[in-house]
Amino acid sequence: MSQSVQPPRLGSTQPIIGTVGLGQMIATAGTYPQPGPGPATNVIAMIHTIGVGFPAFGASACNGSPVKIWSNQALMSLLGTAFGGDGRTEFGLPDLRNRVAIGGTPGQEAGQTLAMTWMIAVQAGSDSFPMLGAMGLFAGNHPPAGWLPADGSMLVLRDYVPLFELIGTTFGGDGESIFALPDLQGRAVAGVGQGPTVSIVLGQAIEAGPDTDVACLGLNYIVNVSGALPPDNGDGGFPNSASVLGEFIAYAGPSIPDGWVTAAGQELPIADNEALFQLIGTTFGGDGEVSFALPDLRGHMVAGLGS
Repeated sequence: MSQSVQPPRLGSTQPIIGTVGLGQMIATAGTYPQPGPGPATNVIAMIHTIGVGFPAFGASACNGSPVKIWSNQALMSLLGTAFGGDGRTEFGLPDLRNRVAIGGTPGQEAGQTLAMTWMIAVQAGSDSFPMLGAMGLFAGNHPPAGWLPADGSMLVLRDYVPLFELIGTTFGGDGESIFALPDLQGRAVAGVGQGPTVSIVLGQAIEAGPDTDVACLGLNYIVNVSGALPPDNGDGGFPNSASVLGEFIAYAGPSIPDGWVTAAGQELPIADNEALFQLIGTTFGGDGEVSFALPDLRGHMVAGLGS
């Protein structure tokens, strides 16, 4: 699926905030989420967006496929039948094909959206990832340790000083005693910056209307351009606390972390980014001999690949 703005609907204007198709997969194995304090980690049932559908670590595509309960009991305990299945022999995976993820009760569908738990890392991972302020997408109901729901909640500043130093009052609060988390309840992420048709700033909330079919919130969309090519096979789980080459995440901070760049449609030399080129190819531009392009997520939302 190449980058495109949604086609106009009969009787409406063409939405300015469109979608970009990227590969989205769910971790079907890995660390089981636990409540309480601790660093943020990658856990089972988290959604990862990588390139244009590379099957990293043996994780499953978010295509609504049924899976057997007997061989996936841990994942079943988190998803239940929120995304389909009879609950006796099988259950369904989230289906993000041509859909955008919004915050809400997992499994709720409306138009081109699918609700899941958007969350923010409030304590950095023990290694390099998840970094403080990273946004995670979780198919279960309750965020694990190190994460909080991205629901606009007000936090007491003295309890979360590092996070406040990163995001300040971008999303609300008085900056003296309280500050707010990003609010993605009923909203998708839209990349910030000057895009082809619209400019969005960090923290900007946009309601559904003539310019977008889906309410959204402006956040940085960044991509990991460092590290090794992830293996295409495995048990379905991602590394607990390590970033993955070619992974796209939303980020609530104003400055881009080392090893990541904003997904702004820029061309990169293949010679310096051969592994990343394997993940993305020329889907978003470049000649395929000397250069290739990253997707331009400024003013766009991410939708899953497929039909």
